[in-house]
Amino acid sequence: MSEFIDFHVHPPVEPLLAGPIAPYLDNLNGRTGSDLETFTTDEVAEYYRERNGSAVLLGWDTETVTRRRPFSSEDVAAMVASHPDVFHGFGSIDPARGARAVAGVHSAARLGLSGLAFHPVGQGFDPSSRPAFAIYETASEHGMICLFHTGFSRLGSGMPGGTGLRLSHGDPRAVDEVAATFPDLQIVIAHMGRLWRDEAVAAAVRATEMVPLSTDPWFGQTHVEDLAWVFTLLGEYDSALEQLEILLERPSRLTISFLKMDPRWAPLWDHPRFEELAEKYG
Repeated sequence: MSEFIDFHVHPPVEPLLAGPIAPYLDNLNGRTGSDLETFTTDEVAEYYRERNGSAVLLGWDTETVTRRRPFSSEDVAAMVASHPDVFHGFGSIDPARGARAVAGVHSAARLGLSGLAFHPVGQGFDPSSRPAFAIYETASEHGMICLFHTGFSRLGSGMPGGTGLRLSHGDPRAVDEVAATFPDLQIVIAHMGRLWRDEAVAAAVRATEMVPLSTDPWFGQTHVEDLAWVFTLLGEYDSALEQLEILLERPSRLTISFLKMDPRWAPLWDHPRFEELAEKYG
């Protein structure tokens, strides 16, 4: 069993770095402090295997914007098939392709991929635009997760006009509209919506309120726990503990013993309010 899952991995393999990332690579190398080194699929797998971890590999399809061959769902599926013990896969769909994009969702599902990765800034689209809704509807039908890169992106940095890429497409409020329209769709906001941190948190809170404990005790618990985890990642420990107490004060799978064993909650262990909860519910 893996000790951790790296949930957002753009594998530094040649089909990605020499493909859709290539137009930005020189400027990215100059701004990240080190050059992006190309690895083989086996080397990426061994990196995670040595650390007893696993990785969710993300596709990258920006063909409409870059005119470059995508790091496609098929590419991701091939990597997963070569090392299924450490790799999981999310495909990628270029929303500008219309009916072909919807067909691509069906294809990604047939390949056994668990979800789809979207980069609204890199792909040059507004996630809340109506043409993209058919993609989300199809993904929901297949039970696929949709991951959205929100907030800041270095793509286009140091290039004239940022090559036309717009940071406004990374506003997480657009993802909130997707969640409201497709309540059964599983959604991940990646990078916590940098530039729009408060908006990303607001979207997470609203998602939790869409499935309240009072109407769905099982999945409602999951959403409350996820919101507590969001607050923990952001360092808002009082808000995290407030959400956890909601679960501790009622019958649920969450217990003080579980919180003390799970390293995700380690930042809370020394907090005075955690000690109070431990004494009250332990």
